[in-house]
Order: sequence, then C-alpha cells, then structure tokens
Amino acid sequence: MLSTAHFRFEGRLQDFLRHRGTETPYSFRGTPSVKDAIEALGVPHVEAGVIHINGNPSSLAALLHPGDQVTISPDESPLSKPCFVLDVHLGSLARALRLLGFDSLYERNYSDLQIAEIGAAGDRAVLTRDIGLLKYKV
Repeated sequence: MLSTAHFRFEGRLQDFLRHRGTETPYSFRGTPSVKDAIEALGVPHVEAGVIHINGNPSSLAALLHPGDQVTISPDESPLSKPCFVLDVHLGSLARALRLLGFDSLYERNYSDLQIAEIGAAGDRAVLTRDIGLLKYKV
C-alpha cells in the first residue's frame, strides 16, 4: 500500500523542481529516509540544510511516515574561501574563474566520482550541469 508525505522546499531548492512554490507530494512504500525522498524528488541531498518533519527539527537519516509534513531549507553555510572543482562541460567557466583569481580545479578527464571525491575532501564547491553528479555519496 502506498503512503504519502508532503514536502515543501524553500528558497533556491525550488530551482530543482518542476512546480515551484507548491507543496510536493511523495508517495512511498515502507519507511524511506528523508535523504532518499529528497533525491527522488530531484533535489540533491547536499543542498539541504535545515529539515523539519511535522514542525520538529530532523535530519537526512530520519525515516518518513504516512502523512508527514516535511519542510526543507537550503544549506546556507558559506565556504571560508571559495574554491571550486568543475566538470568537463564547464571549461570556459573554469578559465574565467582562474582569470578572476579563484582556486578552480578543472581537468577534462575527471570522472564524476573523482569530482565528487575532490569536492568532499577539499571543501570545494562542485560546479556542474549534471544534477546526478551532485547526488554522489562519497
């Protein structure tokens, strides 16, 4: 039997959704985690900041139950010094960032996994057009 939880994404998280500014229903079986539900709805979990379930603070590991009301705000924590790793499709942007003095790693032969690992290990923001890359768990 399918159960439903309702998600409200705030701020820039709505950029990942087809229908912005509306509550998004999520149908599920069992008890999936909030992280799995967020990604199934198209929002990379690394973009999530504050999570509330039924008005109570929660986490990505929390399990969903039928009728849950989930509100997710974007992660607003600033990087201390902007550093980037860019995927293969952003060569022109990489050059521009370097000219402006930003620490930007870019190699044509980086795999998605390498980019995700570099981003996670070195406090680098991953710049990409590939939403799937942002969903990597490293």
